[in-house]
Amino acid sequence: MRAGGFQAVTTLYRHDQAATKGCDPHGFLLDPRIEGRQPGQVQLAEFLKTGTRTDPDAAGTLFEFPITDPNSIETLNHNTTDPCPLADIGIP
Repeated sequence: MRAGGFQAVTTLYRHDQAATKGCDPHGFLLDPRIEGRQPGQVQLAEFLKTGTRTDPDAAGTLFEFPITDPNSIETLNHNTTDPCPLADIGIP
């Protein structure tokens, strides 16, 4: 993103702000157990349909578009490699 100069057109998914932040975020667009999936999918579908980019959660904290501080992308990490356990989201 930095090398290509795409900061102004990139959406940042803030997994550190999600209720499921203890889960591995890499599959958030497909995994129904991870917060942010639906708004992320809606944004992707809208972009593919119209070419426009929007903030998927508007004034929420899960997504930033445009990214408030492009340098923050260099320091955001998650601290687990385990998938999100089903019990964590109320599924027995």
